[in-house]
Amino acid sequence: MTYRLRDIARDLLAGKVILTEAELAAERMKVCEACPSFKKLARQCSLCGCFLDLKTKLIDASCPVEKW
Repeated sequence: MTYRLRDIARDLLAGKVILTEAELAAERMKVCEACPSFKKLARQCSLCGCFLDLKTKLIDASCPVEKW
């Protein structure tokens, strides 16, 4: 499932967001930071447009190119 920014906002407003363990979020962020699609200044993915400090913490989120 590709979790886009609008999906995150909708689920946050509906109270449906379940967060991952801190270790899993940190592992995901490491993968993102090593990816060429990672926008360092904004900490954002250039493929899906999501802000990765939040997206990596969402249990149902996934990488648009299936790296995690």
